[in-house]
Amino acid sequence: MDSRTPRILGVIGALLAILAIVLSIFKLETYADLSAFLSFIFILSSLFLYGKFFKEGKIFNFALIGYILQILGGAILAILLFNFGDINNIFSTKNLIPFLVFYILWAISGYFLKQSFTLLGEKLNYNLFKIGGKLIFWGNVLTIILIGLFINLIGSLLVIVAFLTSPEPKSE
Repeated sequence: MDSRTPRILGVIGALLAILAIVLSIFKLETYADLSAFLSFIFILSSLFLYGKFFKEGKIFNFALIGYILQILGGAILAILLFNFGDINNIFSTKNLIPFLVFYILWAISGYFLKQSFTLLGEKLNYNLFKIGGKLIFWGNVLTIILIGLFINLIGSLLVIVAFLTSPEPKSE
């Protein structure tokens, strides 16, 4: 494996994640969803290759769980809102449970992503992954008060920088 491949895949994936956040802010949900999906694929591919290189499957597994929880949370939110919620009044009490379920899964997903990036940072001996992972986690937790989206954006930017500037992986 060329040691640059996981880095390149990671950069592309992190850029797509930021694009998804920006597209969501501008209410371009279809494009945001596509960008987020492609981001998952590229980042998971990168983390899979890093995990294979370091013989540490948790790097990939934690991220996979995190992304599955994000997708599951979004799907549950959409299903519950469209079937039981009040689409015309987003602040309706009928919408409380769907948003609460989504929020809990979103926060838990941030924890697993943090674990994945922390483990990768430890294996590469590069703290920028750890910091980016922590910001993504806290961004997910604070999404409930909207500032979390910006913290998540900063965490994603740090992950891009980490992928771009990380040292070449060395076998243990």
